[in-house]
Amino acid sequence: MKKQSQVQLIPIERILVSKVNTRELDEETLVDLTASIKARGLKQPILLRPNGPYFLTVVFGRHRFEACKRAGLKEVGAFVEEMDDDEEMVLKVTENAHRNAFVNPVIEGEIFDRLLKRYSTVNALAEAVGKKTGYIQDRITAYYQLEPSVKKMIGNGITATNAIHLAKIPDHWKQIETAKQIKAVREHLAVKESTGGGGMGADPGYGVPVRIGVYHKCGEQPSCGEVHRIKKTDMVVEDE
Repeated sequence: MKKQSQVQLIPIERILVSKVNTRELDEETLVDLTASIKARGLKQPILLRPNGPYFLTVVFGRHRFEACKRAGLKEVGAFVEEMDDDEEMVLKVTENAHRNAFVNPVIEGEIFDRLLKRYSTVNALAEAVGKKTGYIQDRITAYYQLEPSVKKMIGNGITATNAIHLAKIPDHWKQIETAKQIKAVREHLAVKESTGGGGMGADPGYGVPVRIGVYHKCGEQPSCGEVHRIKKTDMVVEDE
């Protein structure tokens, strides 16, 4: 990987969005960035890689790039590095880990699955990206085992932790029903909080505040096909 240390001004029309994106664009972030760039310009250069003789592809800074376009800039300040597809994927995974940014586990799983062709073993890949082998295996499992409808819920009622557990439910119908229940409970609690009904810890009769998980404390999956009224005290406390 060859790096050019000086910031270059690259015309917007020469810049392409990468096909490898570990994060979804966030509209609220884009609005704030666009306003900031209009007022003060782009303060932090983006990172690009050459893509043929004329174009360059965004490696880091997709939100900044999109905000620059919205702000009407004709050029963007950028560092340019030579790298291949695998090196780009490794960089994106490690950078998001350093920033503690939310990354869709299914997208990560797809990236890890592709990188295994280069690194051969999960242990070698784990060392390259600075992750535990279990972390990588869980995300590859999510990539292959989650139902398409469940994948669409990630970030919208289903957390990354939820998704990892859901992928381990072998019955796909039960997996979908469990995901719907978790999403419904989370949305119900969000409505109560926004309308002044109290947050997770303020609901009468629900006990201590917990994060919504997949499994009951008894170990049973709340997905037998019957309609359950799932109380928060029935749910496993999980770190997000």
